[in-house]
Amino acid sequence: MIRYAVGRLSDFKIQETTNLLWALVYCKYAPSDYAMECFVAYLVENLDEYSAQSFSNVFWSLAMLNWDIGEDAAAECFEFFVNNIKECGAQNFANTLWSVSSMGYGLKSILTDEVA
Repeated sequence: MIRYAVGRLSDFKIQETTNLLWALVYCKYAPSDYAMECFVAYLVENLDEYSAQSFSNVFWSLAMLNWDIGEDAAAECFEFFVNNIKECGAQNFANTLWSVSSMGYGLKSILTDEVA
């Protein structure tokens, strides 16, 4: 089923992809490396469509799945997060910071003087 979903990611809306990742976490399902790389590629390619909450939810899911998104994708995601920080409520902000830290990235990766 995951193979089918990965093959159709481009047909999914942001919320549907977010829901799928949350479902994988709650089912304690560990997707293949290929599937996770596809999810991360989808995230990076569609960053401009994410709300603060959906971004936070995806990052939380990736952290719970113990997936390292890679430095290049992380840099793009962190830039998006910092540029859209004003959209974040306290919960989105806290969940994203927890996720970043859980993935092994130091918070200095995203906290700048402008944000801190």
